[in-house]
Amino acid sequence: MKKLIQMLFLILLATACGKDKPLVLKTPVPAAASKWELIPGNYKVYDTVGTFLYDLQIAHTTGTHPNGNRLDTLHYTNFDGNFNFSAIQSQGSIYPNNVTIGHHIQVHDSIDNRWNIYDLGTDEIYNVYRNDTIEFYFEKHNMPYWINDGTFYFYGRIKHIAVKQH
Repeated sequence: MKKLIQMLFLILLATACGKDKPLVLKTPVPAAASKWELIPGNYKVYDTVGTFLYDLQIAHTTGTHPNGNRLDTLHYTNFDGNFNFSAIQSQGSIYPNNVTIGHHIQVHDSIDNRWNIYDLGTDEIYNVYRNDTIEFYFEKHNMPYWINDGTFYFYGRIKHIAVKQH
C-alpha cells in the first residue's frame, strides 16, 4: 500500500511539472451593442392576429443637443403603410428599451391627406424593442382635416407588431 501511494505521488509530481505555456493575450471583448444599433433595419408589420400589413424601414441617426446631450433619432419609412417621419428618442425613460414614434400633427400620407399620429404607450409592454420585435400602440385620426381633404373620417387606437427581418 505504501509503495502504491509513493508511486501515485511520483506520477503526480512528474505530470505536474511541465513546460510553461507561453502567455497568450486575449483579445478584448467588444462592448454590447446599444439598442440604437440594434433597432435599425427592415421590418414586417402584422396586426394582433398575425395578418401581414406592410413593410417598415427604421433608420437611426445620432446628433448633439445644444446643451451637449446626445440625441438619438429614429427615422420611420412607410409607417402604417403610408407615413414617413422621424422621432427623437428619450434618454431618460424608466423603461430602457422604450421606442417612440413621437407626436405628429398634420403629417401627410402617401396621397397627401393629413393625419395626427402619436404613440399611446410608453411602458414596459407597448412601444418597446424586445427580441427584434416592436409592439407599436398608437392613435391615428384625421378629425380636423377630413372634410377639407375630401375623405372619410377615421379615428383609431391601433396596435401593430413589427418583426425585424435578417
